[in-house]
Amino acid sequence: MIEEQDEDEIASDALSEITDKELNEILNDENVNLIESQIDPYEWKLELERVGPALKVKTKENLKDWRSKITKVNQLQTSINNVIPEVRSTLERLATELNRTTERIENRESSINMNLDDTAEEYRENITKLSALSEDYK
Repeated sequence: MIEEQDEDEIASDALSEITDKELNEILNDENVNLIESQIDPYEWKLELERVGPALKVKTKENLKDWRSKITKVNQLQTSINNVIPEVRSTLERLATELNRTTERIENRESSINMNLDDTAEEYRENITKLSALSEDYK
């Protein structure tokens, strides 16, 4: 669509640059031949009536298509609504399990921290002593 607009703009710019005098000269030039139809209008009309239905866009299929899509969406919504209670209960059970597991991990972590608190303090003291001794030997 953008390309068509660009082509139209180029053509209109080119035509606006041609003056009426130049246009008459081009049309009167013997080397320029205009294309003229040699097809009988009656035959053209008959041919159009014959092939016209094949060229037209069939909107009834499109209407049926969107109706079938709406029907399919409604079926899917119904099936989702039927599955929601089961899925909800499963998710709630998982959430409860995860909360219990998280609490156990936190409790275990706090007990380990309490048991190792003395060891951690001793480690910090040793690091401080080491850094002080390292400073003395520099």
